[in-house]
Amino acid sequence: DVQDKVAKLTKEFLEQEGYDVQDEKAYEDIVEIATSNVAGNLGPLDFLVYNDDFEDIWCNGIGANNPIFVKHKKHGRMATNFYFTRESFARENIINKICDFAGIKGLSEKNVEINTSLPNKDRLVATLKPISDPIAFTIRHFRASPLTLLDLINFGSISPEEGAYLWFAMELGKNVVFVGPTASGKTSLMNALLALTPPESRVVTVEEVREVKVPHRDFLPHQKSQLHEKSLAHIGHITLRESPDKVVLGEVRDKEDMYAFLEVARAGPGCGVYATMHGTQLESCIDRFTGEGFSSVLFPDAVHVMIMVDRWSYLDKETMSEKWSRHVMQIAEITHKIDKNTDRPVLNTIFSFDFKSGKSKRSASKSELVESFSLMKYGAKNKAAQELKDRASILRWLAASNVSSEEYLEALRKFRFLPNEREKMLKKAR
Repeated sequence: DVQDKVAKLTKEFLEQEGYDVQDEKAYEDIVEIATSNVAGNLGPLDFLVYNDDFEDIWCNGIGANNPIFVKHKKHGRMATNFYFTRESFARENIINKICDFAGIKGLSEKNVEINTSLPNKDRLVATLKPISDPIAFTIRHFRASPLTLLDLINFGSISPEEGAYLWFAMELGKNVVFVGPTASGKTSLMNALLALTPPESRVVTVEEVREVKVPHRDFLPHQKSQLHEKSLAHIGHITLRESPDKVVLGEVRDKEDMYAFLEVARAGPGCGVYATMHGTQLESCIDRFTGEGFSSVLFPDAVHVMIMVDRWSYLDKETMSEKWSRHVMQIAEITHKIDKNTDRPVLNTIFSFDFKSGKSKRSASKSELVESFSLMKYGAKNKAAQELKDRASILRWLAASNVSSEEYLEALRKFRFLPNEREKMLKKAR
């Protein structure tokens, strides 16, 4: 066995050089790196590319001044002691090998840009001249199992009360846009909320790079890159003929994407259409729609709820390393009132993040969404307050109970459909 032989030689080398590696995990890592260097598909980079501890791996060029960087789940961003001395090695032995495994076209003078999903659902972006000088790449790892709402509650990214409110939104089939900067957790939150929908739901997605992961068996993903010359709007209308319960249109970036989202959202199944947008304010994202000529009067018919998420770094005093924090900053309903000064639909902010307390706060304003839920379930506008509290209690209790994803989904099923089980759960949660 190659690994056993390399392990033996590595141990002999360490002893010969006078290294005393007491930490068993550190020793295993050294052996893994050595084994990858000898027999790995990607040489020494096997250890980085196939290691779940790293969220992102990237390189900005060639030479000792351009090392390979990683973002470690625990320790944050770090520069490694790996670097490329030749562009051809990075291109042929790393990027194009990954492309070969994925069955896609590699980098060349005629193909200077790659932006694709890999078979393991990781995301690869790689470029050559004239886009980069001479080569650059980023590999973004995605968890095999997406984060659940309970995970996000335990991370402090969202409160149980916000989770309960958004559970209402999913159940009512409201159209939702998730706004935030890069890597702020937009898609993670969307995945977590989609898991709240009944397991028999049919989920259809259209994405440039596949990022949405749901536990539903009836899941139909479309990929933009495989749609040839068809517009997103055309594909969006096709999804409406595929009997979806939920439609995800991925990231909205340009006028065509905006048009597609608004068209599908307004003509959609009435069960929920979802998308993400890069931005730092909800208002500026609305302005991007209206700035492209879309009616501010009709916008509230297509977008019912907008969620702002953000991230920021801080210094962990224990480890003296950079850590990142992600939070839901604002949840707002889009009203049909138009601000005369901005010609923008007025936002009714339901939750906002308070930096002083480090917690989200519920506003005093009435929620049209909660009233709609109350009318649907109880036949009156003011009957859903206790249901909102009950759902928040259930989410808080499950998050504290450290249940598995499977147990969490089963608990949701019981809460929805089995009144006796629901009461037992609420007694434990209260």
